[in-house]
Amino acid sequence: MPDNTTAPQNSTRPTAAWRPPAPLAATARLYQTVTRRYAHWGTRPGPLAPVGNQLRLVRPMTRTWFDAIMPLTVMTVLARGWPEARPAALMIASLVLTHAALTVVNDLMDLDTDAASSEPMRFQRPLVRGVYTRRTAIAEAVLLFLAGSACAFAASLPGGIVLTALALVALQHELPPARTQSRPVISQLAGVIGLVAIIGATGTVPGFDHLAAALPYLLFVAVYMGVAEMLVKDIRDVDNDGATGKNTTATRYGSAAATGYATLAYSAALGAWLWFAFTSPPTAAWAAYAATAVMVCWIGYTLYARAVLHRHFVKGVCVSLHVGSIGVFTTVNVLTLAGQF
Repeated sequence: MPDNTTAPQNSTRPTAAWRPPAPLAATARLYQTVTRRYAHWGTRPGPLAPVGNQLRLVRPMTRTWFDAIMPLTVMTVLARGWPEARPAALMIASLVLTHAALTVVNDLMDLDTDAASSEPMRFQRPLVRGVYTRRTAIAEAVLLFLAGSACAFAASLPGGIVLTALALVALQHELPPARTQSRPVISQLAGVIGLVAIIGATGTVPGFDHLAAALPYLLFVAVYMGVAEMLVKDIRDVDNDGATGKNTTATRYGSAAATGYATLAYSAALGAWLWFAFTSPPTAAWAAYAATAVMVCWIGYTLYARAVLHRHFVKGVCVSLHVGSIGVFTTVNVLTLAGQF
């Protein structure tokens, strides 16, 4: 049965009945301060407004943690050392550009849900504010895609083929009639398939000579990002998705239930990480223990968040699940990189 936390207006208990612990409240205030400033980039007239709007459109933070740090870690783990610089840089550039193109498409398809969001990070996006026309946005997406494909083929012919094919398939995640992001369960399955394809394309740079040793880490990435991260992203947007009729796992089953599913996925990812960290000789013990502690603490927090969401709908908790998930994943990847040397 769905719980009653899919949207504030459907909750049987008021949000005000819940008070966050002091450390969580302080973290939330800091996050709100930083993101409000970022959300307003490009909204004030001036010579830097076009730059701010363009940065908001392509999401530099996502390009950093997802399209640069994660692929670099994948290549380093597969190579058991630093990959060759030129093809690695070209592959990362390809992922940055291709994912930016898909982000523009996503924003075009999510105009209504972003406009209905209570978060400045969503409703202040350039396309929601009408900064760019639909034609301009589509043209930019095409140019970004072509540039990304060129970089991928320059890095590796097999990688270019895989990444270009993945980008075309990924459009089905965004566009009707398939639009898999609006299909509960199928969305998570599509996420795993997409992560496997990204790993496959990225892995063509260092090769797969050490695949057996790297496999547990690659499973960690696929489960964490393909399942858990996809769930908490939908939990964050459960209120505006529900208000506009978008069908996701979180809107169908409720935010508390979806958080429980995410906890299971994080636990599976932790198992894969432990398998890698304590059986792969290059991983330094300090890095393995530190990353494990971060993951265990995060799983504990998701259990706490589920308990809160089962009683009340709290938008801040939903946001914290997504933001925290990104932070934990990036931290584990940075520690993994550091632990290889």
